[in-house]
Amino acid sequence: MDKYLQSCKTEFWKKVFKAELDYILRQLKGAKDILSVGCGPAVIETGLAEHGFNVTGLDISKEALDRAPDSIRTITGSAENMDPCSSLKSIKTQSHTPLVSSDRAANS
Repeated sequence: MDKYLQSCKTEFWKKVFKAELDYILRQLKGAKDILSVGCGPAVIETGLAEHGFNVTGLDISKEALDRAPDSIRTITGSAENMDPCSSLKSIKTQSHTPLVSSDRAANS
């Protein structure tokens, strides 16, 4: 995880993440609450939170979620095994826009 997070700080990945965030922001006009599936350490999700979105991140890796900032609500679990009606009751808002993340943490 440390190696991945360090690579995120390189100029190349900063540009990639900025382009990705800019694209996502354009697509999410009118949305407020985001559920990001596979968020890893919440690199892109942090940018969304900085733009005023209420972000909940779901990832199978507790290690990755432990690196997410406090501004991101996190849930450890597998999306494939979750019953959305019972497993996500900790999310207080009723409506979320789903965001499936391509965060590279899962491969680190």
